Amino acid sequence: MRATCTAAALFVALGMGAATAHAGTITGTITAESGGASISGAPVRVWAQNSKGWTITATVTSNASGVYSASVAAGDYKVDARGPDNGSNYTDRWYDVAAPTGSGYIGEDADLVTVTASGTTSGINIALQNGGGLDGFVLHPTNVLHSGAWVRLERKSDPRMHHNDQSKGSPHLGLFSFRNVPPASDYQLLFYDPTGTYELLNGSSRSITAGSNASIGNLSMTVFPTDPYEGNNTPNCSAPIDSTGLHAATPVPWQSSNAHIGPRGSDPDWYCIQTVAGDRFYIEATTEFSFSGATRYHPWTDPTLSFWAGAGTTKLVEDDDSGTGPLDAWVDTGPLDAGCYCAAVTTFGDSDYNGSGQGSAGRYRLDITMGNRPPVVSIKKGQTEVPGTFTINEGELLDLNLSYADADGDPVTSAFSHKDMSGADVTSGTLTLGGTSGSYTWQVPADGASGSPYTLRLDASESEFAMAKTVQLVVLAVNDPPTVPAPVSPTGGAVIAMATPMLVWSNSTDADGDMLSYDVEVYYDGTDGAAAQTQTVSEGAGGQTSWTVAANIPENTRVYWRVRASDGNGGFSPWSEFAEFLVDSANDPPETPILTKPGNYETVMVRRPGLSVINVTDPESEPIDFIFEIANDDAFTDVVWTSAAVAMNTLAATTMTVPTQDLEWGARYYARAKARDARGAESGWSNVRQFDLKENVEPGTPDFAEGCTALIYDFKAPEKITVNNVVDPEGEQVTFEVEFFLYDDDPTTATPVLRATAQQDDTAATTDIPFDASQLDNGHYRYRVRAFDGTDYSDWIECDLTLDLPPPSSSGGCCDSGAPAPASLLLALLTLLAVIPRRARRTTR
Repeated sequence: MRATCTAAALFVALGMGAATAHAGTITGTITAESGGASISGAPVRVWAQNSKGWTITATVTSNASGVYSASVAAGDYKVDARGPDNGSNYTDRWYDVAAPTGSGYIGEDADLVTVTASGTTSGINIALQNGGGLDGFVLHPTNVLHSGAWVRLERKSDPRMHHNDQSKGSPHLGLFSFRNVPPASDYQLLFYDPTGTYELLNGSSRSITAGSNASIGNLSMTVFPTDPYEGNNTPNCSAPIDSTGLHAATPVPWQSSNAHIGPRGSDPDWYCIQTVAGDRFYIEATTEFSFSGATRYHPWTDPTLSFWAGAGTTKLVEDDDSGTGPLDAWVDTGPLDAGCYCAAVTTFGDSDYNGSGQGSAGRYRLDITMGNRPPVVSIKKGQTEVPGTFTINEGELLDLNLSYADADGDPVTSAFSHKDMSGADVTSGTLTLGGTSGSYTWQVPADGASGSPYTLRLDASESEFAMAKTVQLVVLAVNDPPTVPAPVSPTGGAVIAMATPMLVWSNSTDADGDMLSYDVEVYYDGTDGAAAQTQTVSEGAGGQTSWTVAANIPENTRVYWRVRASDGNGGFSPWSEFAEFLVDSANDPPETPILTKPGNYETVMVRRPGLSVINVTDPESEPIDFIFEIANDDAFTDVVWTSAAVAMNTLAATTMTVPTQDLEWGARYYARAKARDARGAESGWSNVRQFDLKENVEPGTPDFAEGCTALIYDFKAPEKITVNNVVDPEGEQVTFEVEFFLYDDDPTTATPVLRATAQQDDTAATTDIPFDASQLDNGHYRYRVRAFDGTDYSDWIECDLTLDLPPPSSSGGCCDSGAPAPASLLLALLTLLAVIPRRARRTTR
């Protein structure tokens, strides 16, 4: 076999753009490192980079002289070569001669090869080493050979240089094997049980010798330590983690210890915490661990992290791959209110955080760190926070307490403004600002209502956050201001198919009976900055006033508008709340999504693998659903599954789903997705991802719980057979089958005289297989049992038994009515009573 060198797998294949019109050429020679002999038939691959990583753009083969030539578009490339598929043991190797160099075995250190249009880049020569190999066997902790374990052989000096394999099933149970491995003396082994039950981190140095395949014998995995947080499969605010350190004057991070996901498919972990107003956490689910004196990350466990308000009530944010390590997850909760919140950890594929669909399992560490918190901005009258709009009479004193303290003690820059209704600064107040608090006083003038309503704004900023509180101050005069008008239409995000819509609002009332007019402001795509259109409109009859906007509003513009009333005597109402609508005469489709998972050419370990796309936007900002498809071919003429509409996950950068049906073990599939907005406009299909399901490994072969002993049943027929339970490497439900044959019949050709099945009892160590043998004639029978996981069968186990049962009585008694039993009959009865307790007797085989 050829083990995969994951240096090449570092480059994610996401599809290529169109080639340019004028191609260039890359040429070179493939030789053996020892002796320099040319190598014929060696595959040479040219890799190109796009926005998501590296992908193979051309593959050619060296000729009889070891020479190759590849035609590619102008650009920068990386090149690697493999040994010919003729039984050779040559290693895979990159073109890598310039520093920094990984000796050709680290893809990210490989040299860039620059190609110009119509030019030739020559001398891209690669020397392949003669590799070696290593074989061994994986065992359970109970020294039982184990199939389906992932095995990683890696260099201690640089774990990026590694090979992967999976331990085999029958007839090579537990075997792992590596070939084409570069010679070195500092290899180490990592073992991973996909069910999340066992592991082995073996730091012993292993040597690989060119042209030699070493055998290292049996290696036993160990059971994961007990997870001290278990019982946390559901959120529980009544049992939060200890947040004392997080809330100390100098916050101390919280870390889990010995936490792990396992068994796969049933074990999400929830961690709840009681917060103080203003808390903000950085939370990371990391697979970082120390091994062989170095810090590194687990190569297979892929944690997913989310953060919820309440006990799993509302999901606030989630992440899959933003952490420190390549598969780690990280979220920033942002500033929080006081209360209970919960972090949930699972693995990729479990979109509902209930354990279903988990694609991996294993150890992880949850880190919770107090993040930088924003200053808390407060404007108070005395001890009471002022509302968004408050009033004061002309001639009164406004006395405000200002606060902008930062919980982390960061230096805060503060500012305070007081503006009248026209936006002009009020300069007659007295402002004092200190490091964390201040005060503002203003003696309201006798004509202060003429500038009302006033806007008061307190700003406080530190290195990350800029916080503000804005309130409106209404100065009451003898002349009462009008009430606030209310927008009528268009509102609520309505879609308007015209560029000059009519705005309608309900009229205000004025306590003084003054004739009213209305100021209207129209903003495009947000309310910051100046209004795009303004107008003053006289009040209309019938309780409503309207105005048709003067200038055309551009297509796909989201419009915000508001209105206030003026009584002509200096009295103004507060501005109304903003109303919102969208100008849209034609529905445009959303962007075309990019499918990121499964990885291209990835081998997945579950029958319902997770699919993920990068979120897209819609020109009209409408809600977006994704439709996912899986097919047997890359043209999608044979679609095997189409998802229901999956709502875009607005809390993360990606949206995930899992198939609702099992895929076939060992099969190749293709996946794609498209986006659809709320009105049905659809994007084009995304890039296509090719992936394979791992080959199914059959369940273990059962054995009889009490061994195979031929029994003679001369009192009562047997009713069950008991077998020891088996392990299925994929964790699928196991069913046992039993078949009975006449002893001299050949089970491979004969028809069973009795057949029965029973589902494995996973709550016990053994399973009973009940059957009804009451209709079988006396005689010698053979029977056999095997296990079935829904796809493949184990080997049969076989035993035999003999039925020698007495015939059933036909008269209902031993004697004639009214007559004494003959002496001979009494003697026979006593003999029978002596035999009865034996029931079944053993014979030696």
